[in-house]
Amino acid sequence: MKILCLSAYLPGRGLHGGSSRIFELFHYLHRFHELTLLTFRNKNDDDSRVHELKQLCDKLIIVPMPERRPFYLFPFEPFVDYMSVEFRARLQKLLKKERFDLAQLEYVQMGIYLKELGKIPTVLTEHEVNFMAYRKNIPFLSNPAQKVKMYYDSLQVMKRELEILQRVDRIICMNRLEADELYGYVPAEKIDVLPHGVDTDYFAPRDGVETEPLSIGFFGAYHHYPNVDAVHFFVDRVFPLIRERVPEAKFHVIGIHPPKEFDTFRDRPGVVITGFVPDIREALARCQVIVAPLRMGLGMRVKVMEALAMGKPVVATELAAAGLDVVDGQHLIIANHAENFAESVCYLLQDRQCAENLGREGRALVAGQYNYTNIGQRLEAIYQQAVKRR
Repeated sequence: MKILCLSAYLPGRGLHGGSSRIFELFHYLHRFHELTLLTFRNKNDDDSRVHELKQLCDKLIIVPMPERRPFYLFPFEPFVDYMSVEFRARLQKLLKKERFDLAQLEYVQMGIYLKELGKIPTVLTEHEVNFMAYRKNIPFLSNPAQKVKMYYDSLQVMKRELEILQRVDRIICMNRLEADELYGYVPAEKIDVLPHGVDTDYFAPRDGVETEPLSIGFFGAYHHYPNVDAVHFFVDRVFPLIRERVPEAKFHVIGIHPPKEFDTFRDRPGVVITGFVPDIREALARCQVIVAPLRMGLGMRVKVMEALAMGKPVVATELAAAGLDVVDGQHLIIANHAENFAESVCYLLQDRQCAENLGREGRALVAGQYNYTNIGQRLEAIYQQAVKRR
């Protein structure tokens, strides 16, 4: 099959969950299909990612991400940040030269280019249902005016998002909860649930890397605000409780695009702003416990799966573990409030045997249920259904 993929972000391991997913599925699909990728790229994206993608794509076209534009200039297009004259022109030129059997849209924002795709069968991956995410974020805003604005924005996003979803042939959701929410808006028969996976050969325990005692790690891409909120929650409310019981504990904030506001944390005892690392596996391997204190956002948390695949003990909120077939206390520990989150982390820092048991069971779970060969085969079946629908 000749497949055209449009992506809002440059695929690659260790960038963020969505990028990792696209990269891993390309790793599977390129063995059986002809792949063309047209993708945006942020100015801070590492060149090594481009080299890796060239090995997987028959054709790779990269367009710089446009500068952010004021929303009031495009009041009826909530996905204005992805409107690009260059992207549209490159797509039109490509479609004049080549015919494709199927188009894969990664992120709903790519739906603004549906008109150009014409009658090509389309599959859209909802990495998170945007309007649902907006609404779930409202309770965490303290300013009443911000709450009103967020609700209004959610209505604008919902209208546009549903317009796009109703026009594509198949929709892929990350978990059953989000799929169920969409059933009232789009036909149930065009919605599939296909969770994230993890390459358990790549993300595996690193026996040669020495673990830093009493170290705690969180990793993510910080252009995604739920990750920023998670760091604030942990540093302000959880970590002080941990330091009361384990004074030598350290918290490593790992990942790309850390915002300026994190600079204020550098003066907090035990907080280390690591930022971008070339190989996330080594950074994870050095941490004794991995945390996922997420309170906002939707989708499925690849960061949790990657940590489990590396055999790391994980403490996560219920939201961070959503969509994963985990058992609390067997594969990871679930904690939603600052006090029990801190207690759980301290327990794992001090009980090495329990931490090792969790890590072993967590890795066994993702290796058995969330490997990309299985997920890739299920994706191919969805592609066949989309083509038949046309």
